[in-house]
Amino acid sequence: MNHIFKASKLFSTLRNRDWSQHEPNTISEGHNDDVPGKDFRRGKHPKSIGITSDYDWDKNPFVYKWNSLGLRGPEPNKDADRKILAIGNSLTLGSGVPVEESFIYKTAKNLNADYINLSDNFVLTDIIEPAKDIIKWYKPNVIYLNETRFIDSASFICWHTLKDGTDAKGEVFDLLIDGMCKTVSLFEDMLRYYAPNSNVLWDITATENNKVGRKSVLGDQFHSPEVLNTLTFPMYKFLNTDILLDLGRDGKHPGIKGHTWMSERLTKIIGGLI
Repeated sequence: MNHIFKASKLFSTLRNRDWSQHEPNTISEGHNDDVPGKDFRRGKHPKSIGITSDYDWDKNPFVYKWNSLGLRGPEPNKDADRKILAIGNSLTLGSGVPVEESFIYKTAKNLNADYINLSDNFVLTDIIEPAKDIIKWYKPNVIYLNETRFIDSASFICWHTLKDGTDAKGEVFDLLIDGMCKTVSLFEDMLRYYAPNSNVLWDITATENNKVGRKSVLGDQFHSPEVLNTLTFPMYKFLNTDILLDLGRDGKHPGIKGHTWMSERLTKIIGGLI
């Protein structure tokens, strides 16, 4: 549990956020943009603009509980017959909704499975060490992968340094994409080596009309055709509009309806693998 999440930790400091694993066995009233008492009824993020919700979060309060691994979710049971390891971003974490309403929790419950949710990391390479450790003792039947914001430290740094769209063209961008593709391949090879008996799948938020949600394409690198073509594990896609059926408490992420949609979909996908 003493891992150093270099890029995610740096990004956390720059953005005044709290990412990666937390202090074990603790409780947070809120998490990053999800602040209790601020009941956002309208989308406050580029991807949630135009979405409204009439759900009253003030009447349905919740907190974030971090288990003995410093992760959100119940205590894992390594002896369970069915086990899922989820690796992803704030959506997979369930930001903005109670853990019982998050799609990973609901999917695991539907399948009578145990799960560990190693999510809310901003950089894929930061996940490698904790994922290896968890895989060794947990031995998941299924590893669910949702995209992270960045793939490696180089793309994270360049996202903060390149200006005015210069990262979208030229040799620098080509080198970055090439490095990302190699990093993703190494990440998949790591999973093949440490989890040879696990079914692994990618679940990617597809862009609509080839539009990215960030000013810089480096912030949506998993949507790059080059990166997507590098992925070799089975890949599934869903649209942002599929899950933004309502809003979470933070006014940024999907609410209960969106997570229900995801859980119904994933129950069918993972149910055939576990």
